[in-house]
Amino acid sequence: MRDENTDLRCNGSDGSGWVERKKSIIGHIDILLQQMRNENLGESLNPEPIRLLRDQVMKKLLKLLLLSRENEHLLLKNSMPGRLVPAFPTVHSGAIRSAYQHAE
Repeated sequence: MRDENTDLRCNGSDGSGWVERKKSIIGHIDILLQQMRNENLGESLNPEPIRLLRDQVMKKLLKLLLLSRENEHLLLKNSMPGRLVPAFPTVHSGAIRSAYQHAE
């Protein structure tokens, strides 16, 4: 996902090349999460290492979700047509000052 993020940031791609890879990663994560759920922590003699490992996995998943969300925002930004033209032209402070001076 980091590679996708870099590609979206630097190249402004549409992300279509990453779809199949993301599907396989998500499928693999789903299988691993199901295996973790099926493990019974109560039967373990020492549940502390398992809890620490579970916490590390959850932290990694949260980071991946945040990165995925950022990638979605970049995809949206990259899919928008060119820059929008502002409704009003930019006005410099000198033009405002001279407009008030002429009004006096």
